[in-house]
Amino acid sequence: VTATKATEGLAIARQAHDLALATQDTLRELDATCLLGYGLAQQEQTSEAFALMEAIKPRVQGSADAQRRYRYWSSLSYILQVADRRSLCAEALAESIALAEELGDLSEVVITTANLSVINYNLGLPAQSHSAAERAFRLCHHLGDSSSVTLGAIEINLGVPGFLLGRYAYALEMLGQALSKLARGGGDNWRAVAENHLCLAHLHLGQTARARATLTPVGAGARNTMRSRRLVLESRIARASGSSGGAQLQQAIELLRGAPDSLNTLLADLDMSRTLDPHAAAERCTQTRTRA
Repeated sequence: VTATKATEGLAIARQAHDLALATQDTLRELDATCLLGYGLAQQEQTSEAFALMEAIKPRVQGSADAQRRYRYWSSLSYILQVADRRSLCAEALAESIALAEELGDLSEVVITTANLSVINYNLGLPAQSHSAAERAFRLCHHLGDSSSVTLGAIEINLGVPGFLLGRYAYALEMLGQALSKLARGGGDNWRAVAENHLCLAHLHLGQTARARATLTPVGAGARNTMRSRRLVLESRIARASGSSGGAQLQQAIELLRGAPDSLNTLLADLDMSRTLDPHAAAERCTQTRTRA
């Protein structure tokens, strides 16, 4: 479910889940449910994934096994993040962090705390986002990690809310360090994420040429969400250079049509309002606010 044969993997995960149900063994059912839920989320079938996790929740919550409960909450948090249910995701991550601390698994505390930083940022809580990222950063160094993809991702989580808190030089430093690490070992997707955030920071500071120079082509296998986000940034660069950027925005909106990623759809719609006449723009903003 995590590699190139995702469709085949999902079918096998369904078979495993059916067999686990027949055993009436809660541990086996939990493992199979988490695997199937993860695979469904990877395919953006989040409604089915969430229903599966809800069905097994009562038995997991009643378990004295902290490892079992951690497996459940960490898997659920991923599904909720993909489903764009961010408030519920934050609650699931808080449960995951507490259980990882109880188990003494600092590596998992780092990962779940870094994920909570992202969710807090998306919920409009930059101070809480930065605080969570700082904790993950300290733990990462405590574990002797000074160069990994995980650390690069955490540096993004420091830079983005840092920028919103007015720490511009610090934010650019963190995002630059993150891009350096992720370009070396993070693959196309992580590199694109780091480029996007650094590009946006430059745009906010009026550094259009630097913003444009930051971006490189996204990988051929990039998901529509990633491709649409890049198109939104390209449209902002075009607008800052004197063009409307409307063509890129229209492509971005088309890519997201029918997708569960409501956040990026709303952002693209808001950007599109800047290309319209005042009355049409006001109407579009009102519609977007209602949907939000």
